[in-house]
Amino acid sequence: MDMTVRTWDLPTARLLDCFLVESAATSVSLSEIGDFLATTHVDDLGVYLWSNRTLYSAVSLRPLPIDYQPEILAMPTTGEQPEVGEFRSEQQETEATGTSHLKAETEDQLAGELVTLSDLPRSRWHNLIHLETIKHRNKAKEPPKTSKAAPFFLPTVPGLDFKFSKDESANTRETDATSKRISLSQLQSKSPFQECLDDCAASGNFSLLMELLKGMGPSAISVELHTLGPESGGDVKQLGDMIRFFKFQLESRTDYEMVQAYMQVFLKIHGETVAKNSELRREAKELLELHKETWTRIEDLLNQSLCLVSYIKSATV
Repeated sequence: MDMTVRTWDLPTARLLDCFLVESAATSVSLSEIGDFLATTHVDDLGVYLWSNRTLYSAVSLRPLPIDYQPEILAMPTTGEQPEVGEFRSEQQETEATGTSHLKAETEDQLAGELVTLSDLPRSRWHNLIHLETIKHRNKAKEPPKTSKAAPFFLPTVPGLDFKFSKDESANTRETDATSKRISLSQLQSKSPFQECLDDCAASGNFSLLMELLKGMGPSAISVELHTLGPESGGDVKQLGDMIRFFKFQLESRTDYEMVQAYMQVFLKIHGETVAKNSELRREAKELLELHKETWTRIEDLLNQSLCLVSYIKSATV
């Protein structure tokens, strides 16, 4: 009852994180996948929900020093955060713990026969699989009401980075007043994602497309995948290029779990179109064989590791 919340690494029995709260915690419960922590406190009827920072940013797993002094953090709230006990920035945490979040310089792929997972937060690809469920759960029960206190809203650019869009209305009015000619850029129908897909398909290297997908959110990726089909203004060639992109990623054995999520959503959207086209069926069959080969390799490695762990646990000294 010392009003601290501590995070331990059980295999090494080391303290990874520690912070103070305003009142002692009477109960703590961690979600099954470790993304949220629920706490209750003395003389408080509420249940407080803490989000795991590893889902959104890089967090150092180095143990805290012996002389580490924890700081008081504000309790989670749905309103404005109080000034006392705000979350520490990366620089403040570095000064407090005496450690820095140094990134180790490692190769993207240690060996060709190994499968490498993505270094992005799990929510970036896991939410894509359950995007329809999330949208249905977050659907508003009634239309939003315009606040009378807000005279205007600044438009923002869609994406993960918070940026204000440029005011092009004035430039558009000036252009319309001086000329009625249509610019070729206004007739361009392909998105940057589709242009990148075409360029990568022409060169045979889809690395740039993977980097573009990593910088997009689940909703943006879902929209781009929907626009690839002929029924949404795309063409069959782009569907074939997307299947070749999946084959390229499986052969490179990088970002394995993200590629699985992309394939699941892609086949869910365009599965019927792929089944009706003979060329796409041939490409999909090759992708299936490659996927089976890759998964068989992973399954063998997992079984070997499980057998080794079982042997060590049952062996007598």
